[in-house]
Amino acid sequence: MGKTPLEQQEMSKKPRPKKKYRPRAVAVPTYLNSLSSDVDHGKDARDEDRVFLLQVANRTVEKVDLAMYGQILQIAWVLAAKMERAKELRQCLYDGLVAIGCYIDEKPKTPFNDEMFEGLSQATEVARDILENSGEIERAQAGAAVLSGRVKFESDADKITDREVVLR
Repeated sequence: MGKTPLEQQEMSKKPRPKKKYRPRAVAVPTYLNSLSSDVDHGKDARDEDRVFLLQVANRTVEKVDLAMYGQILQIAWVLAAKMERAKELRQCLYDGLVAIGCYIDEKPKTPFNDEMFEGLSQATEVARDILENSGEIERAQAGAAVLSGRVKFESDADKITDREVVLR
C-alpha cells in the first residue's frame, strides 16, 4: 500500500510558525542627532537670561541684546492674552519694557534704578515661562504680530481684545 507522492508531500509539511512582529532597526539621520532636546534648550535660554541680567546690572549690555529682549517681552505680552491672570502678566511684562526704555534713554524721566532692574528681572522670567508654555505656532504668530507692528503695547492691561486672542 504505497502512498502517492502527493500524499507523502502533504504529510511531511509542518505547520507554518506564526511570525512575530519585530520592529526593524532604522538608522537615525545624522541631522536629527545634531538637534538638541527642548530640555537642554530651556536650560540654555535661562542661562542666557541670567547673563543678560548680569550685563544689565553691570551696565555692559549691548543695545542689540536689549532690542532682542524687548522683542521677547513683547511677544510674551501678546501670548499672555490667552493665559490666566493675563492682566497681571501683561503689567509685569510692560514694566520690563519700561525698564528697558529707561535703560536705553540717556535722559529718562525716571532713572534706571534697583527697582526697575528687579522689574526687568521678573519680566524676563515671566516671559521665559510664557514662551515655554506656548505652542510653536502661537509663538510664531505672536512674533509676526510684533514684528509687523500690529500690536500696541499699553500699560492698561484691561484692553485684551478678541483680535489679540486669535492672532493670524
